[in-house]
Amino acid sequence: MRIKPRHFPYPVLSNFSQDLINGTFDSNISIILENKIYIIDINFELSNIDIQEMINKNEAEFAVHIECSKTRFREVYKGSIENMKVKIPVHQLAGSVQVCLFVLTKTAIDKYYNADFHHEYKKSSFSLAKGDILAIGNERTFMAEKDDYIYKAVPSIFIITKNKERNAATIDYYLDEKIVIRLSEENYNKFSTLSKVSKEMPIILSSLVIMPVLANILEYLNGNSEEIAEYEDRRWFNVIKNKMSKIGIELEPNFKLNQNSISLAEKLLGNPLDNAFNIMESFMSER
Repeated sequence: MRIKPRHFPYPVLSNFSQDLINGTFDSNISIILENKIYIIDINFELSNIDIQEMINKNEAEFAVHIECSKTRFREVYKGSIENMKVKIPVHQLAGSVQVCLFVLTKTAIDKYYNADFHHEYKKSSFSLAKGDILAIGNERTFMAEKDDYIYKAVPSIFIITKNKERNAATIDYYLDEKIVIRLSEENYNKFSTLSKVSKEMPIILSSLVIMPVLANILEYLNGNSEEIAEYEDRRWFNVIKNKMSKIGIELEPNFKLNQNSISLAEKLLGNPLDNAFNIMESFMSER
C-alpha cells in the first residue's frame, strides 16, 4: 500500500496537505528479527489536541497497515496507546514491506470539527463513518527476507567478478542485490591466484579491493536522499545499516554520515587494513 497525496471530502492531517494548519503525525519505528519473528516497535508521535482528545475519548485510534506484495501479507493493527508492538513470523514477509500509519475514527462522528482546520473549513463540520481517516503518517519501508541475511558480515554482500570488456577499467562496480565488483581480466586472474596462496591472503586482498569500493559507496550515499530511496530495499544496504547499528554508529536522517567514509568502511569490514599489516609483518618475521 503506497500512500499518495490525494484529496479527501473532509480535512485530514497529513504532510502533503494544508487541511490542518497546525499539528503533525509521525512515528519512531524500530524493526528487529528475533527467533524468526519480525518485531516492529512503533512509537506514535501525534501533536494535534483535538485528534488526541478523540483518542482519549475512545472515538479514534492509532492504526498500522503492514503490507508485503511478494507474500500478499496485509494486516491492520489498531490501538489507543502511543506504543504498539507488532510481531510477524518471518515466513509471512519477503522483500519490500510497507508500514503505513493512520489515525482512524473508532465510531461514527456526526459533527467532526478541529480547531486547527484551515480557514477554508473554519465554519464547517463533517460527518464521518467508523474507520474514516483523521491523520496520515509518513510511510516506512523495510526489506524482509526468509532468512537472517541482514545479520551476515559486511564482506558477504560483495561479489568479485571478471570484466571481459575490451579496455576494461582496472576496477569498477555496480549495485544490485549485492555489490558487484568487476576487475579487469588481468587483475581478476591475479586476484584469483593470490587468494589461494594462503588462508590469510583474502584479508589482504579485501583491504585492496573491497574497502575502497565500500568507502566510495558510503560517500556516494552520504546525505543523498534520492539515491537512498532507490537502494533502501537492497540486501547490501540493509546489511550495512544493521552493521552500523551493531557497532554503535548512529545515522543521521537521510543516511548522513558523521565520520570519514574511509575510516567507516574500515570499521564495517572488521579493520582489514590493520589485519593486513599484521599478516605482512608476520610473514616478514618468518623469513
